[in-house]
Order: sequence, then structure tokens, then C-alpha cells
Amino acid sequence: MPEYKTVDIWEGDVESLINKPQTLPSAHLILSKCGFSEPNVIGGTTAPAGIIWSLIIMSKNLRSKSDGAVESLALIEATAAKLFRLNTGFGFIQPDEAQLVGVQNGVASYGMYLTQEYNP
Repeated sequence: MPEYKTVDIWEGDVESLINKPQTLPSAHLILSKCGFSEPNVIGGTTAPAGIIWSLIIMSKNLRSKSDGAVESLALIEATAAKLFRLNTGFGFIQPDEAQLVGVQNGVASYGMYLTQEYNP
């Protein structure tokens, strides 16, 4: 995994996360959606059929926009490579896409969507 200075789980809106004081670069995991249309039972516990996570990746570069974009892309690519087919015990993580959430005061925020399908 890339060298993140802050890694945590976030519950709340992304705007509050962007404005939160923190050491960058950072990564924040957010549970976005889970589906129970076809629940699975794992050891007597009902598990969702699929989960979608959002990983908010934030980095700061005050030198130039192009340098910031290159650094952000490197973080996104390295993170996706590490998470690709990661076995969580309930299923495998699959990075789907990343998109720009916003840029404010030299801090770029990207959202990476990760799907996790139940793995019997």
C-alpha cells in the first residue's frame, strides 16, 4: 500500500471529511451500500450478498496542478493494485473506478469505488 500518513474509517459526509484537519496523503474507507436481496449465511450469521465501499484518497500539492495530478494518479494506481482481489474472508475486493471528488486549497480528493462479492 502506498505511504499514507492517515488511514481511517469515516462515517459522515465527504464535505466534512475534506474540511477535517489531517495529515496527508490520507485514505478513508466509507461503507457506501450493501445488498441483502440474496443474503448469505456465514457461520450462522447473515451476510450481505454484496458490498460497495468508497475509499476517499486525499493528497496535497501546492507546487503545481500537474504535479498534484501525477502524484494523485500514482496513489490511486498503487492502492488499486494492492486491493485488487484482496480476500477479506467474506469475499474478494475489486476496485471498480476512481473519480475526482474535488480540489480545495491544493488538496485533491478522489473517490475509489470497491465492490466486494460474497465468496462461498
